Amino acid sequence: TIELQFDRVEAAIRQQRHETSVLPPVAATAAVAPTSTRPAEMDVLASVCPYMRVGDLNMENIPPCGLLSIDQDLKSVLDALVEYGTNLLFDEGKRFIPVNNTDRLIAKQAAGATVTNDWPIRPWTPICSEKDIYVWQGSVDKGHRCDLPLIKVRALFNARPRDVLELLLDSDRVGEYNKMSQGRKDVVCLQLGVDIPASDSVYGVAGETKVFSALNKPPLVRRNIEMLTLQHARPYEGGGYISVSRSLWENETATPTESVHRNKKETPTVRSEMLLGVNLFRPLPNNKCELTTITHVHTTAVPDVLAKKMGASQAVNYIQQIQRVVSHKK
Repeated sequence: TIELQFDRVEAAIRQQRHETSVLPPVAATAAVAPTSTRPAEMDVLASVCPYMRVGDLNMENIPPCGLLSIDQDLKSVLDALVEYGTNLLFDEGKRFIPVNNTDRLIAKQAAGATVTNDWPIRPWTPICSEKDIYVWQGSVDKGHRCDLPLIKVRALFNARPRDVLELLLDSDRVGEYNKMSQGRKDVVCLQLGVDIPASDSVYGVAGETKVFSALNKPPLVRRNIEMLTLQHARPYEGGGYISVSRSLWENETATPTESVHRNKKETPTVRSEMLLGVNLFRPLPNNKCELTTITHVHTTAVPDVLAKKMGASQAVNYIQQIQRVVSHKK
């Protein structure tokens, strides 16, 4: 299975770093010999899951298939993904329609919610109560499965932005706020440390970047839902932090390895796709954080009609579980 392939990759990394004794031979598709010009982790990424959809990003020389092997120019891909994500986050116009009584909540809080002068984004609809959650539903003009809705959520957390960010970056803690999780495993850690400046990065990009494999079991769905995702987080120039995520694929046809579907000894698994995930952690007075998220997902095991209907409620539940975790910690 793909998990076994990742285990072999980790063994290959340890061997390359001389941290272990001689290991059994690794399958030819599991690792590539490191080059002298880039880290071993990048070669591992190239051999396992390097392809990302980039057709909707502001980039040059996009292949006709719309998927690019990101190991060729990681910095350009990450910068373009952050640019695309922030443009959607900061769109407070007609692209997003308020749902779940959000228009009523905004009207009620209008007199009490303000944006601090040091926040450079205008217009911006702030939130001032931890009890309320704003939810919008929107769309994008182009890209794979642009017919599926984007869900935008804004909520207040009684915790510092860094604390909320670290919770979401930690694969070992996913089960604390995601009850559908069957486990999340870091596959390749390209760069650790959210506060690493671009000048200290071998890739020329600030922040933390890794690839993880996640397995979820939604209710009423007979199969496990697998997701293979690149996650990148960096400080945001206006204050706080921003993180972006998008699915990766083993090949330029965006199809998972056959072994994922053919292992009859395990629960049947189907690959889901994170078309776009964005989180903006805005600092507020008194060590509080305003989190704005955008989620755009395609799950083949869930009918589109059901996914569109449940998207907003699932997003709210997700935020509430995170609020519960960070509040309990305090």
